[in-house]
Parts: sequence; structure tokens; C-alpha cells
Amino acid sequence: MKKNYLRLQTIRLLPVSQKQLDDLEGEGTQLLQQVNLDIGEKIKESKKLDYKEYKGNVDDFRVLFEYQQVLMSILEEISKLTYLLGKGETSNEMSYSIFNAYLEQSINV
Repeated sequence: MKKNYLRLQTIRLLPVSQKQLDDLEGEGTQLLQQVNLDIGEKIKESKKLDYKEYKGNVDDFRVLFEYQQVLMSILEEISKLTYLLGKGETSNEMSYSIFNAYLEQSINV
């Protein structure tokens, strides 16, 4: 009896957990898009700079790349959790589809 009750609790929590993951994934992808846009703009601006401006840009790039790496790590963990919560109903490829798309975008910036 207790085992079935715990199973029912888990089933009831799964949609909430998946919804929360979807919300976090959406927020993470928005932040990552902004970071990637900022990196792209910095690259365009960094042509023909003097040394002081160049040094400032290098520091800015370092921070932006750190944000990018953290956001990618978060999206990867969300993909792992999505796969685990799907209990085989969601394929591994589907669980990682958004992560893989943003990984490709981040590489190509």
C-alpha cells in the first residue's frame, strides 16, 4: 500500500517538475541568446581598437564566455533531468535537442 502511495505522489509531481524544467530551460535559452548576441556585437566592435579599448574588450569577453559556459552547463543538466523524468517516454535525442541547438549556436558565435 505504501509503495503505491509513493508511486502516485511521484506521478503527480512529475508534470510539475517537468513544467518547472521547461520554464527554467526557456529562461536559460533567453539568457544564452542575449550573451551570444553580446559576444557577436563585441566581436564586431573590436576591430581597429587601441590597446586600452582592446584590454577592456578582452575582460568583457572573459566574463561573457564564463556566462556562456555556466548557461550551457545549466541547459545540459536540464536536458539530463528532462530525460530522466521522461522515464523512457522522451528520447535522449529529444531531451537534448534544445541543448544541442544552443551548443551549436554558441560555438558559431
